Amino acid sequence: MRALSRLLLVFFALLFVSSSAFAQTLREFILVIGEDDQLDEPSLRLALSLADATAERVVDSPAASASPVLNGAYVVTVPAHKAVTLVELLSLDVENVALIEDNVRVFAPPNMEGGPCEGSGGLTSVNDPLAGAQLELTTHGDEVVLQMLALASQHAVRQTVAVIDTGVNELHEDLVGVVIGPGGQDPTGHGTAVAGKVAANTHNGVGLASLNHSGAYLAVRSYPALADPNASADDIARAIVNATNDGASVINMSFGGQGKAPTIVVEAINYAVAQDVMLVAATGNDGVFRDAVTRWPANVPGVLPISVGTRDGAKPEYASRLTDMPLGAWAAGDGVCVLDNEEGYRRDSGSSFASAHVSGLLGVARALCPGLSAKDAYMLMRQSGVPVEEGGFLIIDDTFFMALDANAQKVCSSP
Repeated sequence: MRALSRLLLVFFALLFVSSSAFAQTLREFILVIGEDDQLDEPSLRLALSLADATAERVVDSPAASASPVLNGAYVVTVPAHKAVTLVELLSLDVENVALIEDNVRVFAPPNMEGGPCEGSGGLTSVNDPLAGAQLELTTHGDEVVLQMLALASQHAVRQTVAVIDTGVNELHEDLVGVVIGPGGQDPTGHGTAVAGKVAANTHNGVGLASLNHSGAYLAVRSYPALADPNASADDIARAIVNATNDGASVINMSFGGQGKAPTIVVEAINYAVAQDVMLVAATGNDGVFRDAVTRWPANVPGVLPISVGTRDGAKPEYASRLTDMPLGAWAAGDGVCVLDNEEGYRRDSGSSFASAHVSGLLGVARALCPGLSAKDAYMLMRQSGVPVEEGGFLIIDDTFFMALDANAQKVCSSP
């Protein structure tokens, strides 16, 4: 009742606000109520009603019961001119409201197209026509890796990599048989390019190569949380939870926002980590003057943040530093061959593709070693990598798989 009385004191503020005097733009907040509270509490219903606001649960799944925050999280939509008053009303309701914060927007980075996928010096052990132009794979030891994967494919336990992005064009010739579940449109092509870098069907006589030899190691499931230009934190949290519940082995997140991660995204990541899902995130393309620690979801504990670097130590100007990021790693992503959104191929650059390659690498490792934990995978990756002055370590693909093989008896036992 005390909370209800406080709300009535604020009620008069709304009387001075005429909805006809403002454009009907909307704002969204994340409201988290107490573990023992319900949305139909009188004070909550009154606050939402006075502000003409609506509320919709963020997650309605087993994750909700595992996390008090996810269980009590709602997206609240309110006319923009009443947003401040609503926040004041809810802030007064200390008995029922645990948290209220902006439902921040998030965007996939723009494509950085760099011309056609042409050239030489790339792979020779697979029959994909463009593999010879993929110098980025050769320099990181993937010729040896693919030769090994060709021999081991019949023993692989295919793993699913979740791609949270703009969508995936499952009709692309190099993704045939790779994409599982609903496909759909990809309005920008970013998600399709990322998916190809993760798991393009390899040694199929078509297009380019990934580590998904013969399509035996990896499947991709698309979670198009960024297909909507108004995508927000709740869309990301929901996608992470859904991917975890669908049995994803690895979740790739080639996107991000600046600052502290939204609470519901952190909770969703914690839920995935508790299920031993491997989470990989791009660190952005903000340059050496930007530390990736300022970018979410790469800065959330349990997530492997990936910046762009090459085996010879070169780093493009846009590559973010990995200072103070214990799991931070560098991988090839500059001028790499990717799938175009239609039927073609192109070169592109950015941490989106470095992250995607590492997601594929980890998925293949689990296909060879189903009992491999995220903790052991990250440990082997670090031990087999090369320390980098700007923080983190450079992933060397062939030495990683050698380390996995050397430690197989220890790390590949059934979970």
